[in-house]
Amino acid sequence: MRRNILLALIIAIVVAGTMQWYIPRVVETRIGKAVEKAADQVNYLDIDVKVTPASKVFMGRIDKLTIDAKELVIQGLPIAAFVASFDGVWVNPLEVLKGELVVQSVRQLRATVLLEEEGINQYFWTHVDPGKRFAIRLVGGFARLVGQVSILGRPIELTLNGKFEIVGPTAIEYVPTELVVSQTRIPEFLLDAVMQERRFIIDLKDLPVPVMLDAITVERGKVYVFGKERSPE
Repeated sequence: MRRNILLALIIAIVVAGTMQWYIPRVVETRIGKAVEKAADQVNYLDIDVKVTPASKVFMGRIDKLTIDAKELVIQGLPIAAFVASFDGVWVNPLEVLKGELVVQSVRQLRATVLLEEEGINQYFWTHVDPGKRFAIRLVGGFARLVGQVSILGRPIELTLNGKFEIVGPTAIEYVPTELVVSQTRIPEFLLDAVMQERRFIIDLKDLPVPVMLDAITVERGKVYVFGKERSPE
């Protein structure tokens, strides 16, 4: 009798341990499919789910969730990296099983979006400057739009010094601060006139999870956009 009880206990422990490992792996796979659905392309994807006990998943509860994606394209926008770290997240478990990620609530979320100069220019040329007359150069703390126009057959070098700013819950915009023509600073009213035709906005509303932007940093060749939790639309 004692032997049977001990055997049953060992089996129960083994089964519980197996399920504690197996269930999070299944959820990781399903969430991975949801991220892939949200993107046009993903070259690297790692999902990490931590939940104890694992049975909480059936109620939609996940203790910690990390999404790490690299070299992805979302709605034509090349994104070098996207990292989202959730703490205390509630999801719809039925949707997760279908390969959909529906975040119902989260205690805390921190997300980072990395945009690189090459990808930003690809997006800029597609949506603003198909003729590729201008290009964006990223340097420490600010961005520069450089290009050349022809006036009466004479090539004129243009430089727009500016910066990226958050202009909404999910969008950033290139905001010019100074227009230089052939090394000559141009008055502000001409700067405004030029930018009316070259307004450049990047909307990140289609990220795999809902994120509200709250900070932005520009480094040489890179733009880091940071965000936190927001209510799903």
